[in-house]
Amino acid sequence: MSKNNTLYTVIAYLLMLFANVSDILTTIMALELGGTEGNPLAQALLQTFGYDGLWGMKLTYMGAYAFATAKSQNKLKTSLVGSAIVFGVVIWNIIMILRLLH
Repeated sequence: MSKNNTLYTVIAYLLMLFANVSDILTTIMALELGGTEGNPLAQALLQTFGYDGLWGMKLTYMGAYAFATAKSQNKLKTSLVGSAIVFGVVIWNIIMILRLLH
């Protein structure tokens, strides 16, 4: 792997981290405004453990995703695709927050 590719992969991992933290924070904001959690697993963890359950689920997901990405032939592409999916969820969360505010 070239130095540029390594740098891009590190940036992609940081982007993935930012996307996931953004997801959990926007989810919490939506819940605080009266929204509901659409993911059944997250909903069960939320009911059982509160917000700690959501953070635990997200940390577990990020660890599994980082492991899978590390095993991937194209780490950069895998990381960017995963981040794009999570950013899609963040955009959805922001739309829900804006709806809840109006």
